[in-house]
Amino acid sequence: MSLYAAIDLHSGNAVLAVSDENDRVLRQRRLPNELPTILKDLEPFRDEITGIVVASPRWAAAGSC
Repeated sequence: MSLYAAIDLHSGNAVLAVSDENDRVLRQRRLPNELPTILKDLEPFRDEITGIVVASPRWAAAGSC
């Protein structure tokens, strides 16, 4: 089964979601912006994740320059 992850970065936290190819949400959590914490939360899905999308307002601002 292919899984997809999305991480929405905010100034103090990240919202993480993992879904399958049928758009069924398997995990949705608000986590602190700490890479080890985010990686630990993704670990159970590691072998099945096909792609990860990261959304950040800073990237949008940088891309528009």
